[in-house]
Amino acid sequence: MLLDQTVSEYRPSEYTPIPPKYDGRRWDYTGTAPDSSGESAIGVGMEKSMNNYESGKLAHYVYHFAPFAYRKMMYDFEIDVCHAVVNHEQLDEQQKEIAAKMIAGKYLARNEANEIVCTIPVFTKTEFERYLASAKAMFADFLPRYTELIKQYLHGYIRLFPKHLREAAERNGYHIYVAMFKAIADDWLRNGKIHIPSGAVCDVLVMM
Repeated sequence: MLLDQTVSEYRPSEYTPIPPKYDGRRWDYTGTAPDSSGESAIGVGMEKSMNNYESGKLAHYVYHFAPFAYRKMMYDFEIDVCHAVVNHEQLDEQQKEIAAKMIAGKYLARNEANEIVCTIPVFTKTEFERYLASAKAMFADFLPRYTELIKQYLHGYIRLFPKHLREAAERNGYHIYVAMFKAIADDWLRNGKIHIPSGAVCDVLVMM
């Protein structure tokens, strides 16, 4: 989450839109390793979806990295149901049908009083802003240095490509910035600094 929010301040390169290719589609080349000898035991990915703003802005962040179980991001109408549940609003008939499916998917649950509750942690706008300020202060010395190292790597990486592929190589800077954190998460797991229960998921709802 910190990376997603700070990438505009610390990104090693500007992200440029991928132009249409000869077939009219937008796609690009990506590099792959010839074997898995250098593959990390952990991968990091994030999906973000928003509601349709009918009753306030709410975002669903889903993080994917082993050994967390896969968690499908929600559709906008499902996030609207979460928003209503969190705010103790009455659900209409259509929302009740959606809620029933979300209970089966473990996004919602019924408590001991048979009330529908959200199983996903929720950040209010104030809590989210407080979190970001705290996290940025904690990493104030680290992030600029980290970005500088990624820029050095990216400069050497770009030199490996012919001129016509330079833009594609520069665009990869954002992905390298995020992907390098795989090593940190991998180290934490390998050395027992964190423990993730089997079947656990990693997601959060954030009020905007």
